Amino acid sequence: MAAPGKVDITCANCNTQSEHSARVQASEEHSHSAPDLDLRPAPERRHVMNTAIRECPTCKLICPELASPPSGAKEALANPEYLALVADKKVPDHVRKFRAWAFIAEKSGLVADAGFAHLHAAWVADDAKNKGLADVQRHMAVVRLSAARDQGKVYPRQKGGAEALLSDIHRRTGNWDEAVHEAERGKSITDQDFVAALCDLEISLANKHDADVHTTEEVR
Repeated sequence: MAAPGKVDITCANCNTQSEHSARVQASEEHSHSAPDLDLRPAPERRHVMNTAIRECPTCKLICPELASPPSGAKEALANPEYLALVADKKVPDHVRKFRAWAFIAEKSGLVADAGFAHLHAAWVADDAKNKGLADVQRHMAVVRLSAARDQGKVYPRQKGGAEALLSDIHRRTGNWDEAVHEAERGKSITDQDFVAALCDLEISLANKHDADVHTTEEVR
């Protein structure tokens, strides 16, 4: 029986049962701070995302749902590139896990999930003050999220939302022209005042060559 705050999960790949932290929904957490423009949670809520990815201690499957992994998981587990990601102790542990999950997601055709996994790895690298690692993860994220956006798989119900996100990822890595292009595109298609204002802010920041963190509290 799992300890308080823990859950027992059986891995679908190797049938190992292991104990993991119970997930905390972001809505259950209270925060006095706004998220970043790319929706990275405020500092006091970032621990929530660290419960999103789980690792089987036996077969090293890393994904959100060990009991029901995606179709490409078994193939990934036999891939030397995946095994190298899992074994990489040179990066923060949650970067390791998010990168491994991104690999499985991409092998399973879940391009948007792979993109968001790389973005989440960048957030962890940000907190570790490792800009080089964060930039690499943002580059990998923007490539995959751009492809997923073109397939209508990134914020499909919020016109301009995907473009605002892509603009911020480009801006954080100093890709000023791409940041402006995506923000202008988002502003041209959105029907929401907040998204339009967010795109205006991204354009203003990119034109100033500002690659710093900014929050949604600054959107006017």
